[in-house]
Amino acid sequence: MIRLKRLELLNYKIHRHNVFEFENFTEIKKPNEFGKSTIIEAISDAFALTPEKLVEKKTKGSVENPVILLDFVLEGKQYRVSVNAQSKSITLKGEGVYLDTKESISKFFKSQGYPFLSYVVRELLILRERDLYVDTRSRDFRKFTEDIFKVENINALKSVIDKILKEKGGFRDTSFGREYVEVKREYLELKEEIGALYEEYLKKLAKRKELNVKSRKLTELEEEIKIARDRIEDLKILGNLAKKGMLEMQLKSLKNRQKEIEKRLVEIAAGLEKYRKKEKEIGSRIEKKKEALEKVRQAEKKVLELERLLKETENKQKKLRHTGTKISLL
Repeated sequence: MIRLKRLELLNYKIHRHNVFEFENFTEIKKPNEFGKSTIIEAISDAFALTPEKLVEKKTKGSVENPVILLDFVLEGKQYRVSVNAQSKSITLKGEGVYLDTKESISKFFKSQGYPFLSYVVRELLILRERDLYVDTRSRDFRKFTEDIFKVENINALKSVIDKILKEKGGFRDTSFGREYVEVKREYLELKEEIGALYEEYLKKLAKRKELNVKSRKLTELEEEIKIARDRIEDLKILGNLAKKGMLEMQLKSLKNRQKEIEKRLVEIAAGLEKYRKKEKEIGSRIEKKKEALEKVRQAEKKVLELERLLKETENKQKKLRHTGTKISLL
């Protein structure tokens, strides 16, 4: 069970610096504008654990932002929750406990059996002051308070609170009761509007997820294109280098070939010169052979002429010998 012990307010709305001590039952009877409702609101803000929202509740004319210090007993152990808009910090201190984040403090209350503490306190503001026709000192009310603080399901919590507020006789026919009905109507209208906005939000969220997927795919494609372009540039460079290297090799090969051809031409020229000399020598020899052949032919003619003459001589001799024989015989 939670029991409040002490509340200290600094620069909070009408309370520049006030301290309130609470017993088992505390009744505050003060005139209007004293800040009774502000005390309940401060208790709610203490458990809401949102120091940034206290700034707008700063005491008029004050330079410093509000601070709320709330001491309470939980399951027999004393704790202090501090909500400081000056340092924008929250702390929960107690026996073996020191927590300084909203998440850790909310987790602590949940572990103690109060999972919706800040919500319950905020909703119970509607039970404030004189408008609820219930004896708050009765055991039934204390049991109701304890049970409602320990509700584990948020929907069940809303159902319980709505049931209490709707019970006949739960409200006097006061301006507050009528205000509640009007607020409830506005709440339902707002809830319906929020539902429609939420549906639209879900559609936009789905669209956004789809766009995010497309955006990621586009980013991946752009990255792939960039990689491909870089690769193309690299290939171009390699191609140019390879082409340059190939051209250099071809040029070198051509130069070597040119040298070989020039060398071969020199050799051919030298050989041609030798061939011309040899050709000249051969021509000279041929001329000599022609002359010798002509001489041989002339000699052959002379030999033939001599053979003819010799044959004629032999014939003449034969004739002469035949004639001489005849003469002898005579």
